[in-house]
Amino acid sequence: MSITALNQTDTDPIRDLATEKGSYTMVKTTVGEYLSRLGLYDSSRKEGTWDASLVSVPFQRAAIPIQKNAIKQRMFRDLLRGGTLPPTVLYFRGDENRDVVIDGLQRTHVLTEAVKALSRREQGEKATDFAEDEISEMKKLNQEPLSVDNLLNRPVIFQRWQDLAPEEVVRLFIVLNAGQQKVSPRHLLEVMVDDLRKMFESWGIPLLTERQEKEQPARRTRKQAAPPPLGLDGEPEITPATAGITHFRYEYLIDGLHGYVGRDPHVKTNKVIQESGDSARLPLEERITEIGSEVCRADFTWACKELNDAIKQKYGNTPKWRLTIQNSDNFFIPLMAALGEARTSPGTKGALEDRKSKLLEIIRDSSDEDPLSLVGDNNSQSLTYVLNSIRSNIGRKQRSVVFIAFKRYFRAGTEDISYPIDWREALIE
Repeated sequence: MSITALNQTDTDPIRDLATEKGSYTMVKTTVGEYLSRLGLYDSSRKEGTWDASLVSVPFQRAAIPIQKNAIKQRMFRDLLRGGTLPPTVLYFRGDENRDVVIDGLQRTHVLTEAVKALSRREQGEKATDFAEDEISEMKKLNQEPLSVDNLLNRPVIFQRWQDLAPEEVVRLFIVLNAGQQKVSPRHLLEVMVDDLRKMFESWGIPLLTERQEKEQPARRTRKQAAPPPLGLDGEPEITPATAGITHFRYEYLIDGLHGYVGRDPHVKTNKVIQESGDSARLPLEERITEIGSEVCRADFTWACKELNDAIKQKYGNTPKWRLTIQNSDNFFIPLMAALGEARTSPGTKGALEDRKSKLLEIIRDSSDEDPLSLVGDNNSQSLTYVLNSIRSNIGRKQRSVVFIAFKRYFRAGTEDISYPIDWREALIE
């Protein structure tokens, strides 16, 4: 009996109207054809091999060892005696011409291990100790494992998606998985490795990954005898030599996304990465599905493109502030956290788009060279003056000032056209 005995059958494509072009089909096939499609089964060798890089999108968890998970143990034994798995979800990557698993990594892993165990036994080899123990327990209950051919010909049903935008792939994964287990900040970073990079780029936000950043030639000025002065972040201040930065650092955007979803202005990626996977949880996990949403896109493109461009244009002669959106953690992350906060406030979110537009109008149309009151050591209303007055816990306090100031603006709008963002009141609060 060959594994092609059950022909693959697909439903007609079903258009998903919540996506721009996405659609899916329901596919009925066999275990053998399913694993072959994913590159996990070689019919010529009648052998299953596990390789997560062939299976899952970059944000899937690693396969959990079967012997360490009671659910997977039961799943494994059921498959050996002809049980059926719930449908999995695949996504067809057109640019790579292959299917990847969006939901069902652990189920697919168990399928592969079951084929591998039965294949080894039929070839006169010993399966893993775990598999042998499971088969022994089955026989005590008068249950016999299937032959390899019978297992390979068992039916499998999966949902196959295609033509999704990067943010839609991410959103689909989160919707399918958020209700099953907690999503930690560490895991969220894993989610963003590939598809969120594509998402940011599809939004027109140019970025550099850590690897690309390291590959960039070092910027040098003609005179480097003295170190450059420190800027808002405690990092070297932006100088004319570095003012030509055109991309956002990928880690920087991820920090901004964490701040936006968690409404937390104090996010720091290096601390998030150090947190253990299951013990560290993203604040306000119920908002996790906002990643990749239309409002998330609107807020990030406004901040990273429109507001960034307006400030770069207006503050072109002030290196310290010209790239404050693009190169200052202590400004960008609290700004995004304030935007995220505004999206949850019933009294604010209805007027938010108008207030975002008004701020751009103030910057672009003002005859004042400093419409946001960022500059000025002697101006008590300026952000420079306010930040210079902070003497303790500098990083957190600076972020709190920016966060509170933008939160107040998004909540109330412009109270004084001369000082649209009230930095001084934010310091007092």
